[in-house]
Amino acid sequence: MLGLILGVMILVAEILLMTLSSDKAVEHSVILASALGISPFMIGFTLVSIGTDLPEIVNSIVSCALGHGDINAGDSIGSVLTQLTLIFGILTFFGASIANRKLDYLIFFWNPLQSLPHDVDVKALLRIAVLYNMPTACNRATADLIISSPLFHSKEYKPKKE
Repeated sequence: MLGLILGVMILVAEILLMTLSSDKAVEHSVILASALGISPFMIGFTLVSIGTDLPEIVNSIVSCALGHGDINAGDSIGSVLTQLTLIFGILTFFGASIANRKLDYLIFFWNPLQSLPHDVDVKALLRIAVLYNMPTACNRATADLIISSPLFHSKEYKPKKE
């Protein structure tokens, strides 16, 4: 019974520590972004990518050092499958939202120089956006134009839905 209580207390302490440290990480990333002249959005992307990849990297190093390469392979395969299924789900959701006219614009950053398994789905999403006459940004310059447009903040403006 004492072990259960201790375990719950440790869990609560870890959740509190994680919450406080994530708030500090966001606060300092905004300071870093403004000091470097980089968009806080891009710093956020970087932190998310590091935060999702770092545990896998550590797991790979430790499992290889201990001679358990099978754990490394399983972790890598599981990570790829998770990322693929999440991408498929997100693209399907956005495609349906565009077709049902629930979105007014689409900002979707992707790297055209890197071939990924879900490239076909990205192209399908972009085709749907063009088909439904949706303002679409695939890079920072176009996103800045859409967001800085006076129409973006106008309550009277209603995009023409064909």
